[in-house]
Amino acid sequence: MTRSEVRRNLNKPEVDALIETAELGHATTHARFIFATVPYLGLTSSEFLHLRPSWIYWRDADAFESDANVEIHIPTHDTCRNLKWDHSPPNYIEKPGSCRQCRSSGPTDEFDLHGRDHHKSDNPGMELGRERVVPVRSERAERELRRWFQTHERPGIPWSQTRLADVIRKVAERSPVTGDIGYRTLRRTFVHILAESGVSKSNILKYTPNNHFYYRGGDTARAILEDSSTDYDWRIQAIDRLRTINRVGPATVRELSDIHGVNTGTEYTVLKNLCDKGWVECFGKGEVKHGPAPDLYDVDVDFNLSEGIPCPCKNCGSTFLSTGGRDKHLDKVHQSCSDE
Repeated sequence: MTRSEVRRNLNKPEVDALIETAELGHATTHARFIFATVPYLGLTSSEFLHLRPSWIYWRDADAFESDANVEIHIPTHDTCRNLKWDHSPPNYIEKPGSCRQCRSSGPTDEFDLHGRDHHKSDNPGMELGRERVVPVRSERAERELRRWFQTHERPGIPWSQTRLADVIRKVAERSPVTGDIGYRTLRRTFVHILAESGVSKSNILKYTPNNHFYYRGGDTARAILEDSSTDYDWRIQAIDRLRTINRVGPATVRELSDIHGVNTGTEYTVLKNLCDKGWVECFGKGEVKHGPAPDLYDVDVDFNLSEGIPCPCKNCGSTFLSTGGRDKHLDKVHQSCSDE
């Protein structure tokens, strides 16, 4: 896998060209299914290869800001069926034991959405994640899912990681689309499609697998969003955070980081700065079933949030969006003035 493959995403004409190439080549049903679904679902390769009918909710859902017809509910754990296609006689078979990927993911020896996290945890039995819901907004992806699982009554996807990569490579080589294309290229295209659909950053964060791509591959996600036609502002000013906290009421760092689309470390650093300024205070503890209770933060200011952060110096009247802008103003204009 090359660096360009990891960081690249496809636009709609390129996806269309790959689907058209897949339809003209051999094993068209398999290849078309891959290219017509993966860019619109953003599933990890493990999730995609373990996808089964019981995960798909064929109903209307309010997953996006607009209507969607299908939701895929990916469980935290499930039995690995290790499906393979047997050509003689033509049939799907379930091989004994779990697939190679599941065997290497952790101690559960089954499909485990958080297998590697469990394996690295001090407590392997600790629940580190919840069921992930993927809304299907694309009519083409929905049509392919219905054709695969309902019309043809397929019980799952009978390929290995190697077979999946091989199909993608062969189609990409025959297509007019240039550059390195692999499974990750298709998966990252999901972020571009969400951005072009006007989905908020917080929802893109929620729909991204385990949030790992958004956090650990943050530069890639940022580049994709900034290249989209939608205006994404990555700067979350202090006044915006204050307004958010004031709107939602006492909230934890986790809740605020989900709203703002940043990781918890970044959110905590900013909150600490706001607490040091005296604009935010800790108001008790949140409720959790296990572990230490998280702090709840709320706004404690004596200025009008709708107007912005005011200069602390009397008779100035200047307001600011960020603490940085306010501090620079103090250094240049009111060097002798300090917070009261």
